[in-house]
Amino acid sequence: MLKRLLRPRRAEEPVVVKLREGKLIVLSDLHLGLRTSRARSNYEAAASLLRSLREDSDLKGLVLLGDIVELWQSSAKDLLEAAYTFFREALSLDVPLYYVTGNHDRIITHSPLELGRGKGRAVIVPDYLIVDAGDKACILLHGHQLDRLFLATRGLWRLESYVYTLSEALISLPGPSEWVIAVVSVASSALVFTVSSTLPPHVKPIAYYGSVVLLLPLVLLVWRYVQSRAWYLFLAPLFYGLARSRMRYRKLRELELPLREYLSEVPASEREKVRCAVLGHTHVPEMVEVGGLTLVNAGSWVSDSPQPNTFVELSRDKVRLLAWSGGEVKVLGERKW
Repeated sequence: MLKRLLRPRRAEEPVVVKLREGKLIVLSDLHLGLRTSRARSNYEAAASLLRSLREDSDLKGLVLLGDIVELWQSSAKDLLEAAYTFFREALSLDVPLYYVTGNHDRIITHSPLELGRGKGRAVIVPDYLIVDAGDKACILLHGHQLDRLFLATRGLWRLESYVYTLSEALISLPGPSEWVIAVVSVASSALVFTVSSTLPPHVKPIAYYGSVVLLLPLVLLVWRYVQSRAWYLFLAPLFYGLARSRMRYRKLRELELPLREYLSEVPASEREKVRCAVLGHTHVPEMVEVGGLTLVNAGSWVSDSPQPNTFVELSRDKVRLLAWSGGEVKVLGERKW
């Protein structure tokens, strides 16, 4: 089971959207629920953009390109408030909604969702989305897949999703009950370990492994406590520059090689038609052409980004990089692809 879990998953049947007319709107990195001293999610602005799209007859779909909800460092109150405000507007649009997951909302990656909404529906897309425009195609992915660490570890990122889910479940329990559960688990672990010496030889290994597993609640709670008290307050600012040097704020031209490496995951029938790639993750809105590929970064809706509140408009013939400012759309770049 563990081997199957960690095995790099190749997308045998990617989600493909046929685009022959109209346009798709692509938003990335809203980080709904983020509210720290350094940055916050501009979810109200994103909601106002969606309201402006209600009467747009050319709109054929809405793509959410990862890190839409902030599951690493948001309180339940902030997350629910922001998510309700944003998704109320997103689900009111009578068009298909495609949610491509990122690294901050990765725990819902393998939770298939399909909800009927009149003519539209909402679908969670695990890895990437292919927009088929007939003789050409565009791939839409969050962008964390282009991090060298991700390319090197692949399956370990999938394991992280399950660990984080268990951690979140413990933290969400009311009051100090999660610590009570942790203490009970440790006591149970000690009991199982003590009793294991009296068990038959073929049962002992199972008891040993069981005693280790029972320690997980305490390990996870201590880790999250240290993370919230030390990492976000002291270590994160200290290593902020180091993190930026890895993936965040990197230019699109630097991502051509890892992108082409990742494209090997795409079935040949679709890969051969890819002429465009739209991603997020780095929070830098940008549009370039490299090696015959049009690369576009949708930017983010986080206050500390180089230029927040940006998004992408993708049609059959062209791709536009846009900004939402003061209730108006401003064009930052436009290319045929």
